[in-house]
Amino acid sequence: MGTAAEASILGANMADMTPIRAADSRFVLDQLGRLAQVEPGSPLVGHLDVRHTGIVGHSMGGAAAAQVVAEDHRFLVGVNLDGTLPEALAGGWHLGAPFLWLQSDGQQQASYLKVRDRLLAGVPGSELLVVGGTSHTSFTDLSAYLSPLGRALTGDDGSQALVAATTGDLIAAFVGAPLAGPGDPMAQVLARHPTVRREQGNAAGRAGGG
Repeated sequence: MGTAAEASILGANMADMTPIRAADSRFVLDQLGRLAQVEPGSPLVGHLDVRHTGIVGHSMGGAAAAQVVAEDHRFLVGVNLDGTLPEALAGGWHLGAPFLWLQSDGQQQASYLKVRDRLLAGVPGSELLVVGGTSHTSFTDLSAYLSPLGRALTGDDGSQALVAATTGDLIAAFVGAPLAGPGDPMAQVLARHPTVRREQGNAAGRAGGG
């Protein structure tokens, strides 16, 4: 993973798209908060607790999650699944809530580490976890759409379901306390998943975190 300032999806610049994704997330929470007014017939009316809201995103979605947590205090916790954040975009962000940075295995470029460590530095309750043996697409359902030959060519060894279960456990453990929800203590979850290692970046500091 390296600098993503010029990264694109269908030709769109990531530094331009990430703020749009973040604005979309805030808009969704706005609408859910007034659901009884905008969609009174919705079966969700009266069943949503928008006072306990978190955000999880993969790749560009992870970058958007970081921006949302930095800019909107209504989001009490955030999770980045292997997203790369452009330094020019994230330079002024200060995370205002616990943040879980779930990272794929392998070598990371200096620009990636610089942004990651600055964002996590001194944020109480934040975590930096690396899921061993994974790549960027391991946190997606991409392999479900491939034929057996396609999975073999991309190096999928059938561990996708295990990665999904591991990721789900880690997220549940991390967001449980901020969102007043279920979830085992992080130490127990890490003991169940020995492929996951807890790391601390050059500048990252944590207080708590299970």
